[in-house]
Amino acid sequence: MICNELKQITQNNQAKETYENIEEKSKAYFSAYLKDPNNYFYFFTDEFEKQLNELLSLDISKEEKERIDALTLSLKIYKEQNHHLRIQLMKNNLMKVYSNWENKKNLFKYGAFHLAKGESLLNVYDLGNLVNNIADSKFENSLHIIVLGKSGTQASPFKGFPDETIDENSNNLKPFELLLNNVTTDQWHCFDMSPLRTALYNGKVVVNNTKLEKIIKGYDYVIVIPEVTAAKFLVF
Repeated sequence: MICNELKQITQNNQAKETYENIEEKSKAYFSAYLKDPNNYFYFFTDEFEKQLNELLSLDISKEEKERIDALTLSLKIYKEQNHHLRIQLMKNNLMKVYSNWENKKNLFKYGAFHLAKGESLLNVYDLGNLVNNIADSKFENSLHIIVLGKSGTQASPFKGFPDETIDENSNNLKPFELLLNNVTTDQWHCFDMSPLRTALYNGKVVVNNTKLEKIIKGYDYVIVIPEVTAAKFLVF
């Protein structure tokens, strides 16, 4: 999609040919992936990385270079599985538009593990920590909410792939076990973490599980939906 856009604006014929080549091969690789997930995207090939480097050596516009630099950084993140660099990029992108949300009431909707006030469950100081610190510097507070499905299904990221069954004993949900065990009806549950957090800071409760401690400190409310249903792809 990005190369499809860039080929419309470039004034460099060689760059246009490269954009078209990337677009065609990306479609072919993705089609093969949908048929067999053991195949991988063109994005991960050495040829794609070589093409990005070649594009940067050409006489192209500032916008093109910025987009290709961004692709190069994304390639580094996913090839190296560098989660910290990924979070750095997300925070950098958020701060680029800081003037749009500075001193306003804002709603940030991200994957819930990104939004803890302190260190996240993925062992990095993420977007939630950034927003919390900015609010704190303004003598204000930020409200951090995580929404979980205890059971049911969640959608695959690709059309045609089967829905995934939610397992409350999975690595992602296991840290919430003490809360999930209290969800025994079909009603939504909202757990207020502030009393637990106060008790924890005052030494009235002891938590030996590091991840549970991060949940208590990182979120104001934990909302649990007993059973969720996978979202469906739109049909046009």
